[in-house]
Amino acid sequence: MAEYSNDDFPMVRYVPYMGVIWTVAEAAKLGFVNGHPDWCNVGQGQPEVGELPGAPSRILNVQMQPQDAAYGPIGGSLEVREAIADWVNRTYRRGMSQITPDNVSFAAGGRLALTRIYNVFREGTRIAYKNPDYTAYEDYLWPLRRCCELIELRAKEESGFSVPDDEFVSFMHQTRPEAFIFSNPCNPTGQVIQGESMERYLDAARKERCLMGADEFYATFAYNPDGTPAKSAVSILPYVKDIDRDPYLSFDGLTKGFRYPGWRAGWAVGPKYLIEMINRAASAVDGGPSTTV
Repeated sequence: MAEYSNDDFPMVRYVPYMGVIWTVAEAAKLGFVNGHPDWCNVGQGQPEVGELPGAPSRILNVQMQPQDAAYGPIGGSLEVREAIADWVNRTYRRGMSQITPDNVSFAAGGRLALTRIYNVFREGTRIAYKNPDYTAYEDYLWPLRRCCELIELRAKEESGFSVPDDEFVSFMHQTRPEAFIFSNPCNPTGQVIQGESMERYLDAARKERCLMGADEFYATFAYNPDGTPAKSAVSILPYVKDIDRDPYLSFDGLTKGFRYPGWRAGWAVGPKYLIEMINRAASAVDGGPSTTV
């Protein structure tokens, strides 16, 4: 295939592959494909090893109906949103006010769920971001740099690339961002905000009226140093007091904890008004998910 330069298409910026996608693209040039006996992808929810002892059975077949070929609801079907709300309540909200399907927006993958929220910010929004953090965030923020104010929160090496809650509270008070989205546990550092620290994070967001979005795709992989599951929840969801007024969003999906990365199934959980705005953005950004997931 012929090679072209930026001089041929000056209206297009040079776009690098994001993170591990570059590695996969380079490996594909050398013969990598999923399932190849001489290769193993250890990123992106891989490798797929089939059934695991003691794990839930795998879904291997989907029966489709004629109506499944039609467009579905922008935010996902009621059945899917009910299932997500039920899982969230069982996992994070026992004995608390309950998440409803109207608090859930379903998308064709976690990146798309995140893309939707970045498309609802008004012009001039002060958006804080942590560095280092998930590499895709840089691409989400790039088109916003002309219309929004971007504020860096640098995680320091001496703190293990984490941001202690005292430092976060001070940052929020001094810079007063209107939105802050971060991965937790952090991809790529592995640092975790949980328990009392997460409670302080969200409390600071309430006081400063800052929308705090927690990308929680690895939240079910949190363990103590001795290998036992973490007792204090990593998710932001147990610390939400008012599910329709608190400034929060939780992003998750089937990729990591459920081991279905190729299904491209992700969601956002948050106040009903935010979910409605996200779905309206989806009507232009992506048109809604498949009805078969």
